[in-house]
Amino acid sequence: MAEKEIPLADMASGGQPVVVAVATEPELRPLRDRLADGRTVTVGGRRCHFGILGGRPVRLLLTGPGAVNAAQAVTALLERTRPALVVGMGCAGVFRPSGLRPGDVAVAREEIDVQSGIEAANGTGAVIEYPFPLLERDGRGYTRRFPCATPWDATAGEVIRRALAPEEVMVERGAFIAVATITATRVRADMLWAAYQPLMETMEGAALAQVSLHYGVPFLDIRAGSNWVGPRDRDSWQVELASRRAARGVAAVIAELHRWPPLAGRGG
Repeated sequence: MAEKEIPLADMASGGQPVVVAVATEPELRPLRDRLADGRTVTVGGRRCHFGILGGRPVRLLLTGPGAVNAAQAVTALLERTRPALVVGMGCAGVFRPSGLRPGDVAVAREEIDVQSGIEAANGTGAVIEYPFPLLERDGRGYTRRFPCATPWDATAGEVIRRALAPEEVMVERGAFIAVATITATRVRADMLWAAYQPLMETMEGAALAQVSLHYGVPFLDIRAGSNWVGPRDRDSWQVELASRRAARGVAAVIAELHRWPPLAGRGG
């Protein structure tokens, strides 16, 4: 079916959907292949696959890589519909001290934008938080740490752990960091670990979390490790495996979502 820009009135049909935001086509494909009654449209100039997954309407949004692409794509969609949940999905770099390995899965507890802030006085180490919020909501200011939907993040981890148990996949919950410059040295990887103890490094997570928080929509980020954070060895990357496992985890979460209790307020 040819792509078309979806009318605003059509966005709300079929009940509250789940929006899954994915940066690239290879990361999106394993979940798109699970959709029933699928059709492809454009929303805000971005490709979006409509369909049914786990008995629920789903919008698979191809955002493009990076924070600006992710923010624009999700903003365009959230201006048209109010989903039950936004989920970030895809591959990510794994921090070695976390105990996770490429192929393992993590659920974000919070997203940290580690490159927004003020340079440290000595010019090295982690940046200092801004003295002003980037976002204010419900009487709280947010500078660079954006929470995910608690306690849904913990529940999602348990659901994914059960779904991937036959593959003996490790599933953990913790902080994710988002970067504009991908970490490619052991020195910087060690510095980021010392400052934040993150499980995963992404490019889009903090932007997705901030936009979702702005609109009052619960947000989860579910990633599978494709590589170690640090020196780049493309021959060892496991993008296909990571994409498949992230998709299996997200599909399991969507199938169970109707059983979860409503969040108190936004849940952040």
